[in-house]
Amino acid sequence: MNNNQNNNTLPPQPMAGTPYQMPPKKNMSKGVFWGIIGGVVAIIAIVGIVLAFVFLGGSGDKKGGAQVSKEDYKDFYSQINKLDISRDVEGSKYASLSYRGIERTLGEIDEKYKELGSHKALADEDLKEAYDEALKDWNDSIKPAIYAAYKVSTDEDVSFCELNTYASYMKPDREAIDAALASREERCMKAVERFEKSDDKIVSQYGKALRKYWSEDIKTFLLESYKYYSELKNNPNAKLRRPKEPKNPEVQGEKSRSDHLEDYAYLKKLAKKKSDEK
Repeated sequence: MNNNQNNNTLPPQPMAGTPYQMPPKKNMSKGVFWGIIGGVVAIIAIVGIVLAFVFLGGSGDKKGGAQVSKEDYKDFYSQINKLDISRDVEGSKYASLSYRGIERTLGEIDEKYKELGSHKALADEDLKEAYDEALKDWNDSIKPAIYAAYKVSTDEDVSFCELNTYASYMKPDREAIDAALASREERCMKAVERFEKSDDKIVSQYGKALRKYWSEDIKTFLLESYKYYSELKNNPNAKLRRPKEPKNPEVQGEKSRSDHLEDYAYLKKLAKKKSDEK
């Protein structure tokens, strides 16, 4: 074989100074691209669902991770009806009780609220909020007011603040009314002064309300009543407006018994609604 043949069989060599060219890249197909995007979106959606389930626990009513079942709601509603706390806050129930009797009765109501407070249904935030409101009424207003009413009712002079009849005290002017009420008012004001100085805030507020009732409301009513009946006697056919009897002040806290009963009734109504809709 001669040298000319050898030279012809050698592969061509790159020319000096010519840079090496990379082969052109192939473009990713659109199908593959959108497939990857779809896969990422699907993974994110799955992770989101898992996290929502872990932290929210599904669509049921719950708080603190505890699921409330329909049976829980029904049992809670049954407990409310069974305990019937609303019946225990009527003022007339305590009128004839001793202090120890009042303590015992109020302690029983505390236990009823405690029993309700430990119920699983209160994992429901709406129900818990309604329960807390009723419990706050009881602890901050109703229970202290019952104790305060006992202190007021056992005062030795408070009975003189009551008027069984107004007829004999109706007079043509304030001076005559003051004179007619003098003996009762003297004893009543002794009770009022003790109430106003009481360390019990509710008793103190009642004392101030009772003073206004006696010094303003009652005497104004007696004077207007005298004028009303005098005019009616002289002119029986006259269309006159009868004076409205002033309302006796009540021993109560920031919230009244009726306020508490309204909040308790709402709790009961909400429990019934929850037990029906689940």
